[in-house]
Amino acid sequence: MKVASKMFWGVLFLLGSASAVAQPGLPTSLWVGSPKQAKIPSVDPPVSVAEFDFVMRRIEDALVSALKLNPFKRSAPVTDPKPVQRTQVIERLDRLYELAKPKFTNTPRPVEFDAKLLQVAPPVREKAIKLIKMGCLGPVTNLVTGSRETMKLEEFGDAVALFIVRISELTHIPSARFSPDLIFDRMPEKPRPKSNPPRSGGQ
Repeated sequence: MKVASKMFWGVLFLLGSASAVAQPGLPTSLWVGSPKQAKIPSVDPPVSVAEFDFVMRRIEDALVSALKLNPFKRSAPVTDPKPVQRTQVIERLDRLYELAKPKFTNTPRPVEFDAKLLQVAPPVREKAIKLIKMGCLGPVTNLVTGSRETMKLEEFGDAVALFIVRISELTHIPSARFSPDLIFDRMPEKPRPKSNPPRSGGQ
C-alpha cells in the first residue's frame, strides 16, 4: 500500500505541475494571487515537447524513488516549444513501463479492444497495443485513436494519470482487504495437471 499511496499522491502533484508548465501564456499575476483581474486566454494550445519532457522527468524521478530503482543516465532537459507528437508520448510511456516492469507483482487480464481503430503507425503501434492491453493507455482516446497527432492539456493529464495509477496497481501486491479488484482482475493460474488416481492393491 505504501507504493500505491506514494504513486497516487504523485499523480496529484504531477497533474498540478503539468497545469503550471503547460500554460506559459497565462499572466504571472494570476499565479501569485494578484487582485488584478487579467483576462485568461481562451485558446487551448497543445502540450509542447518541453512541457512533456518536464512532466516525464518528474514521473521518472517518482518511479525511481517509490520503486527503489537504480538511477539511470538521461539527456539534458528539452526546451523545444513545438507540440509534442503522439508517437513521442507513447514511446516515452513505454520506456517508463519497461523501467517499472521488473517491480510488477501481478499480471492483469488483457484489456480487450479493437486494434483496427488505432491511428498509430508501426513500429510505435506495437508499443501502443502492449500498453493498452496492460491497461496503461486508454483504448479509445485521442492519443491512440484520434485524428490529431498532438495533445491538449486535459488529454495529456488524463493519459498521465491513467498510466501512473495502472503502474501503481501493477507494482502493488493485491490484498483481499485493500484491493480486492486487483485479485479478480489477475490472470487465472494455469490449471494443474490431474494426478492419476491411486491404484487399488493387487492391480
